[in-house]
Amino acid sequence: MRRSPRPQVTDRARPEEPLDWSPPWGLTLIEEVAVTNGAMISITGDPEPELLSDLDPARIAKARP
Repeated sequence: MRRSPRPQVTDRARPEEPLDWSPPWGLTLIEEVAVTNGAMISITGDPEPELLSDLDPARIAKARP
């Protein structure tokens, strides 16, 4: 999971050198997706920690997508 770059950009105490660095595995992944005509999907949003809080945890654990 890639974290948002916002804290890196807004925190003036951090050095600027790492801002343009990407891990080699990340670049390899992007290149592989391009070569194979693949796709990358990212799902974001506000978490809802109480979404299933009123349901039986045993039944939630058994549920499959």
